[in-house]
Amino acid sequence: MKTTKGVTLIEVIVCVTIIMIVAAITYPVVVNAKDGALKTKSVSNMRQVYLALEIYAQEHNGTPTGTMESMGLPPWPSTKYLGDGVKELYPPRRPSENWTFYAYNPMPTEVDKREPNWAQYTAEVGSSAVLICDPFFNPPRTEDFDMYWKDPYVRKFVMGITVSGTLVKRTRTGHMDLRWWMD
Repeated sequence: MKTTKGVTLIEVIVCVTIIMIVAAITYPVVVNAKDGALKTKSVSNMRQVYLALEIYAQEHNGTPTGTMESMGLPPWPSTKYLGDGVKELYPPRRPSENWTFYAYNPMPTEVDKREPNWAQYTAEVGSSAVLICDPFFNPPRTEDFDMYWKDPYVRKFVMGITVSGTLVKRTRTGHMDLRWWMD
């Protein structure tokens, strides 16, 4: 009997099919794990910023809620105010999808023209007012980015840390302003 060494076409097709099935099964798991890791990283970073603000407020005899001044918080967070532990809360550009932006709500009441402004918002919501948020679990920034955020019909997913330090997750339509967080 004559035997030949090699692989038949059917064996190759079966192997490729098995590999494709395994890849199709594992791909969603890998993607979900990556998204989960980004969310965990974001929450960790926001908590670090929150702790820096909390320490700042305690050192300046702040109150839990109220105007930015009564809470003992700086007018705009930066390494200048919060020390070297917090780096660049407001980078100028978003270089990639993995970059996050931490919006810090308390601004001087004469500058904050949004409705409601920070003083009204914290008076109404109290310690559940969102202090820091990360809005970039959404499509990456494009040229019409402002239109995307202001579109009242687009659903957005945003995470935030409240004045009391708890995590808030919101998926809602409309422009993400202070009222957007309120129930």
